[in-house]
Amino acid sequence: MIRWILLSLCFVWPLSVEAAFSAFAGSFDLNTVTGNQSITGTGFQPDIVLFMYPLIAADGNAVDAKWGMGAGISSSSRRAVGMSSQDAQASSVSAAGSSTIRCILIVTNAGGTDSSVDFVSLDSNGFTINVVTAPASARRITYLALGGTDLTNVNVQSISSPTSATTKAFTGTGFQPEALILFTAGAATADPQAPGAANSTPFLGWASSTTNLAVTGTRHVHNVATMDTARRQLTNKCWSHPSATGVIVEASLTSFDSDGFTLDFSTANPSAVFAYAITLRGGRYQSHTFNMSTTTGNTGVTGIGFQPAAVFLHSFHNIAASTTQTHARQGFGWASSTTDRAALAYGDTDNVADAICDQRFDSTKMLTLITEGTPTVNDEFDLASLDSGGYTYNHTTASGVAEEVLGLAFGSTAGEPSIVYTGTGRLFGATIY
Repeated sequence: MIRWILLSLCFVWPLSVEAAFSAFAGSFDLNTVTGNQSITGTGFQPDIVLFMYPLIAADGNAVDAKWGMGAGISSSSRRAVGMSSQDAQASSVSAAGSSTIRCILIVTNAGGTDSSVDFVSLDSNGFTINVVTAPASARRITYLALGGTDLTNVNVQSISSPTSATTKAFTGTGFQPEALILFTAGAATADPQAPGAANSTPFLGWASSTTNLAVTGTRHVHNVATMDTARRQLTNKCWSHPSATGVIVEASLTSFDSDGFTLDFSTANPSAVFAYAITLRGGRYQSHTFNMSTTTGNTGVTGIGFQPAAVFLHSFHNIAASTTQTHARQGFGWASSTTDRAALAYGDTDNVADAICDQRFDSTKMLTLITEGTPTVNDEFDLASLDSGGYTYNHTTASGVAEEVLGLAFGSTAGEPSIVYTGTGRLFGATIY
């Protein structure tokens, strides 16, 4: 085997090299007029783009608890969800919605559509979206673009739970997945669910194997005089709709199959509820869990088994617990480098007379956790480095509590070359086999 090490070589022609597994975490402001909007700067042509969004015009805090997630593969393959819980209401105001023809869906407090975005195309240096319903002012959107020669198959589809506890196979991916991401904004009994006032029970879960899986979810009850909110986080399930004290629907991964996957529903609802499933094949994936450090400074997360190209994190802002907890609080974030990352969070207080709800967005961190009311930033991480067997985070704000964090790492297949793309026709530290 011959190995060449290329260091700081500059070419006079444009460089276009795709890494074995490429990832880029970025943010942009959604246009306030309808029509196409092109997002550039990924450095490669993605195979899929994941989106997350609160309802915030710029980095910082805002009232109301809002969250949404979407995915775009093509103009005919995309999904989006959005939820809202309104601050300072004597009777709770919760809303949720989902779409099979949008990649971004931001829901208003009253249950209307603040913004809706369709997916147009995957481009050589980014992607193009179509703003169908334009917001009145800027909305911050964060995205994670995934691609590369290792990533051979991607899919997003709608799935529904069975009406009794059982295993259920989901087909139609066209390949055997190696990673699964599940998300929804509420326990919807229809797909799609038009935005409207309703109980909201969002969750985000994932699995890289039958033994490496995790999920976190919250509950926001609509139209009650005393606020009814809750949260739940597990490391042995990938689907979980929490109730006030327990769970509505819950499932784990039984298998990745030749044309999909099978879930084991240990708890079911009398009416089927819907979620969206992202499946990926090619590269390496690792669902993992850690308890955050109790002090500021750098801390390594090890045992991933490869150097990640990107890391996706979420947490229910609590120590590890096997039961449903009071208050609806969540933090989310992802990072592909020490300069390319974003985080968002929301909080909704339980058992108070008037709603206390807040949200936060920070494009300089990979995870943020807040307590609603002021709000107060309790914990915040930045990415310090992506390492050979994991990654290191810089705990810039620490609560002193070892709260549980769930992670999903994305990386190249073992033994594949890793190429650093700078976008300027340079290769730095590339190893070519």
